[in-house]
Amino acid sequence: MQHPRPRALINVVAWLAIVLSGIGILTAMLQNLAVHFWPPLVEVLEQTRQTERALAQGGQGAGMMMANMRWVLGFKLVLSIAVFVCAVALLQRRNWARWVFVGLLALIIVLTLGNLLFALQAMPFGITAGMAGDPRAPAMHSMGGPPMFAGALFAVLICLLLAWVLWQLCRAEVAAEFRR
Repeated sequence: MQHPRPRALINVVAWLAIVLSGIGILTAMLQNLAVHFWPPLVEVLEQTRQTERALAQGGQGAGMMMANMRWVLGFKLVLSIAVFVCAVALLQRRNWARWVFVGLLALIIVLTLGNLLFALQAMPFGITAGMAGDPRAPAMHSMGGPPMFAGALFAVLICLLLAWVLWQLCRAEVAAEFRR
């Protein structure tokens, strides 16, 4: 039986994932170390968390994010490590890695779209509402418009690219390459 010729697409996707997740692991480790052990940041996070909690009426929105910053950064580290391991196994054409990678891509798409929806509901609509005395309100309001549109467009394009890679990994021709 003749094995299918390895596809360059799988190698490119795997190597890109290795490089990007390697960078993600490094930054997540540094962020986790800073959030847990750098005294000025720990103090600022605590003050910001209390301020945001008061502004967000009991910990919703940004206050909730600040209250759970350590968990969010820990999740980012675990996700980056999982992508790295699966990308290395994808290079070795392990079928379990293909399926886990598909699941991770789907999770990343959902998280990106959720993050986009969170950002769109928080910015710039209602920035000054209820925060008339907040000195940050004018600067935060200027973040709307073209920068928000560009960020939203970029997030959607990334999700479309990841969905295309996910679809490619699920195709029968690609799956045959993993059944050696």
